Amino acid sequence: MNFFSTFVITAIAASAPSARIIDPSGGASNHGLLQIETEFGFGTVCGMTQKSAGVVCRQMGYAFGASSTSPCSSYGGSNVCGSAGASVAMKAAKCNGNEATLQECPWEDPDEECASHLSDSVVFCTNHESADIITKGTLRSIGSSGAPSLNGVGRIEIFQDGQWGPVCSDGWTSGSETVACRSMGYSGVARTMVGSTCGDVDGADMCGTSLPLTSNVACSGSESGLLDCQHQGSSDVYCSSRNSVVVSCSGEGNAQGAPAIELV
Repeated sequence: MNFFSTFVITAIAASAPSARIIDPSGGASNHGLLQIETEFGFGTVCGMTQKSAGVVCRQMGYAFGASSTSPCSSYGGSNVCGSAGASVAMKAAKCNGNEATLQECPWEDPDEECASHLSDSVVFCTNHESADIITKGTLRSIGSSGAPSLNGVGRIEIFQDGQWGPVCSDGWTSGSETVACRSMGYSGVARTMVGSTCGDVDGADMCGTSLPLTSNVACSGSESGLLDCQHQGSSDVYCSSRNSVVVSCSGEGNAQGAPAIELV
């Protein structure tokens, strides 16, 4: 961070720190594209940590906050990234969690990659009395592009220990498919993928590169979530990314793993 950038951000933070969240329609919201105010107007944030999201949400008067794990180009099935040529205020905001404003946190000067706005931060803020915005066991479905699935077909990833990771296909059952689809809000399983390889799903490679966090998930089909089923945790998982589970769900669901947050 250079001296001039530090002076500009710090001076504004001391006088009138400001931040806002913009939804896909361009209106103010509690979840969407984050913009913070600088001397040159509002600009986006090119990447941030979860603690930074908590800081900026409190800055805006909310109790809790989290940064979306889905890219801004496919947040909730919409592209909420900043427009080409729009300002980028900072890169890689890394708060320790105790700051009063995002402007007080360590950050870097935006670079050429940030100018594309594909790394713009998306946050969701809430006053719900829960510090765990994304709860352990939450699922998301990731397509071959690396974005949340738009058609119900994708690699299952589960949120555990503060991170997302695939589910190993070892021990995976048809009951596990049913539970996975239902827990993401889908009406059911469109077609069984048990025994299928993630490397060739209708001609697409959906394996990704992350190592599975969970294996031998054996559900009967009546459980509310995968972690309610018999399973093995990360310390007992010995699978490669090529063994990741893929599902095909029917109906409409929440493929991005974001919690349901009301405007408050």
